[in-house]
Amino acid sequence: MKAADPALAAEEPPLVEQLRRLATGLIGHSGFAGVVDSLRAGHGATIGGTWGAACSLAVAGLAAARPQGGQGPFIVVMPHATEAELLADDLGLFSPLSVELLPPIDSFVDPALDGLDIEFVAADVTDPATLAPALEGADAVFHLVARISIVGDPDGAVAAVNVDGAANVAAAARVAQVRRY
Repeated sequence: MKAADPALAAEEPPLVEQLRRLATGLIGHSGFAGVVDSLRAGHGATIGGTWGAACSLAVAGLAAARPQGGQGPFIVVMPHATEAELLADDLGLFSPLSVELLPPIDSFVDPALDGLDIEFVAADVTDPATLAPALEGADAVFHLVARISIVGDPDGAVAAVNVDGAANVAAAARVAQVRRY
């Protein structure tokens, strides 16, 4: 993240200022302070159960808790490109920092696979409508998608990807008459 345009910051309405104070206000919250202390000590930390604007607020709070003049980038990893875009949009409500989105990892090509007869396609295993076009004309499908969690499956996302998603891919492969799955 980098500093936002100072000319725009001067024109911000009072509501934006109030929303941004929410992020700095998190720093003193007992549960949040423990996360900040863990990160400052060089350890990991997890904030679970946040999504949408609450996730953006938590990220803005963590960015605000960095030491003054925090060096280097503040990196947030999201499971899906769409979620990253939503987070970036909402983050502006709670932080004056700007966001740069990196391309999703599935858009990178591994040079070790150059020259092989392999095609990479993007699809969402939880959205059957994206699978039919992705599997059209495929001879083989290697389903390597999985979601892991160290806190169980409180929101059903692990089962949605690992169970329902696998079933969606298998069904789409059957319909597409993929010879090898």
